This record gives sequence, structure tokens and C-alpha cells, in this order.
Amino acid sequence: MQVYTGKQEGTRPEVNQGRRVVLELTEELQGYGHTVTCDNFFTSYALAEDLLRRKMDLVGTIRRNKPELPPNLLQTRQRAILSSVFAFTKTHTAVSYVPKRGRNVLLLSTKHREPSVSEAEHKKPTIILDYNSCKGGVDNLDKVRSITH
Repeated sequence: MQVYTGKQEGTRPEVNQGRRVVLELTEELQGYGHTVTCDNFFTSYALAEDLLRRKMDLVGTIRRNKPELPPNLLQTRQRAILSSVFAFTKTHTAVSYVPKRGRNVLLLSTKHREPSVSEAEHKKPTIILDYNSCKGGVDNLDKVRSITH
């Protein structure tokens, strides 16, 4: 864990801080079989590339202002509720899921290669289901922190 105490007075904000933190925290985990789950503060195409070089996968929500996202993933107009749009590169999969009108959830993964969607009523992409099943560690850490403060 790294504790962030804020920007040092008189210094500029750090660029790519999330990427640096994830790479430092996973330095000893290099090797097959590890998947890093990140929220949108940390997730980027560049981080995913760095982790792939370490033979690790990334699954994470990603902010809509990231330049690597194709425009068709950002569109929510004319999209049906519970619909998914996927985009693929050789090593990355991005998905845009519309849980309600006018809103979408964006994720990036190097672990998933298929446009698979749940058969359940919510029709969520497998990428989101995997993300939700793994992000509990972060949620639990947040709970512990709030109890101790």
C-alpha cells in the first residue's frame, strides 16, 4: 500500500501518478497468472501495455476522456439500455455498457478477448462481471479505513 498525503507545497502535480503507483505496487508480482484490477484513476492503455510486458493482465474502468478510446464507445445516444459495444486491438479489449439511458460504463481489459455478455437480465459484459468480482478488495480496504478514522 502507498499512502498519498497530497501534493508537496510548491511543486507541480505529478503526471501519470496512477500508472507509477500501480507499477511500483506490482513490481514483485511479475509473471503469468496475475490480473490487476483498477478504477478509472489508474487505468490507461499505457499502464496495460506496461503490465503486459510483465506478463500481467489489467481489467479496469477507464475515463471517457482517454484519447485511446474510439469515439463509437463514447456515444450513448441511440444506444439501447443494457447494450454493449466492444472495440479490440491485438492485445486490448474495451467495452461500453449502457446500464441506463444516457449513461455508459467504460472498461479496458487485456484479459478478455471475446465480446461475451451475460445471459442474465442485466446483460452485463463478462469484463464488468470480472471487474465487479475483483474490486471488492478495494471496497473492503475503504471500509476499514473509514472505521479507523
